[in-house]
Amino acid sequence: MMSMRVRDGFLPWAAAVLAAAELALLGGWLATGAAVLALLVQTLLVAGAVLAVVWDRYLRIRRRQWAEYARSERMRERARLAEDLHDLIGHELSLLAIRAGAVQVHSSGAEAEEAAALRADAQRAVLQLRQTVVLLGDDRTAASASPPAAADIPALVARARGAGLEVELHGDSDAGLPAPVRLTAHRVVQEGLTNALRHAPQTRAEVRIRVRGDRAEIAVSAGAGGDGGDGGAPGGGGTGLAGLRRRVEAIGGAFEAGDRDGRHLVRAELPLGEPATAAPGAGDEPGPRPRPLAATLRWALLPTLVMAVLTAGFHLWATHGSTLETADFQRISPGQPYDRVRPLLPAREAPMRFAVGVPEPPGARCVHFTDGNFPLGLASFRICHDGASVVEITDLRRVPLW
Repeated sequence: MMSMRVRDGFLPWAAAVLAAAELALLGGWLATGAAVLALLVQTLLVAGAVLAVVWDRYLRIRRRQWAEYARSERMRERARLAEDLHDLIGHELSLLAIRAGAVQVHSSGAEAEEAAALRADAQRAVLQLRQTVVLLGDDRTAASASPPAAADIPALVARARGAGLEVELHGDSDAGLPAPVRLTAHRVVQEGLTNALRHAPQTRAEVRIRVRGDRAEIAVSAGAGGDGGDGGAPGGGGTGLAGLRRRVEAIGGAFEAGDRDGRHLVRAELPLGEPATAAPGAGDEPGPRPRPLAATLRWALLPTLVMAVLTAGFHLWATHGSTLETADFQRISPGQPYDRVRPLLPAREAPMRFAVGVPEPPGARCVHFTDGNFPLGLASFRICHDGASVVEITDLRRVPLW
């Protein structure tokens, strides 16, 4: 995917350049009186302004469409991953819970208690997996879901104590965290305590939760931990922290893990804002590919139609009652009585005229008419008379514009 950085100051700079050109145009117009040249340059400035706005709009639409498309792709991948998790892991955990229940029924004493605890852990893992699958597969559900009961950090700390780890919980409560944030925070604490149980079970661990403004900080520190663990089976490949980092960064957070002051630290900063809503096309079918040019043209269609209507309306106003046919103009010549010429002339003079032209004859009055040229209906003919006869006729179309 091609990318293009769009500077937020694009339009202000373009507006400043056009404003400077406009001032220069007006100054030159007032100094020289070259109205036609001024109109031509004015047209170029307006065209430049329109192109600047359309280009800026195109870049914004392109950036937004590609972002939506990328988010749509991520959502489909997350949905596929959620299905795989549910199909591959959920079934095995359910079987584990059933087998632990069977062992509990056929055992007694400490063995029955261990089997019951194993069954409870498996059922809790199944519940958490289902909640995670729901949140992973649909951001809209994540935005409105209640915090899952399985994502209970105090309960997680209590289970770690029951497993023999000396651990203390400090700071704020996690009860008010949004559901996706609370699940991720639970996963951070789970990973940190798992590493502590595996690599430093005889040391004291600390879990801290701090909520500051729009971010929550989750930190787990324990005695120096060997290779960082993977949060999975013994001898794993150390992918737990890497996966946890991706999970934290996926919701806009920051993650770090490593040794600090002789202790192993797992820490995450999580944003508390609302998660992004699911993008269109997040289902099974691929989302539409971005078409920023077509979207920009659709956006520019209405302004273009408005400009066309205004231009046509202006042309009608400028030429209505002021248009002199070329054949009628050619029938007029200097010296003819003005009373005979007057019936050939339109009832109204052309409103758009040359400011730079042939000087008027002394003592004569000049009237201007258009031939209907588009779009301005500029004056094309000039007829000067002294009230009794035609003094001079000028075909303004042959006069230099400046």
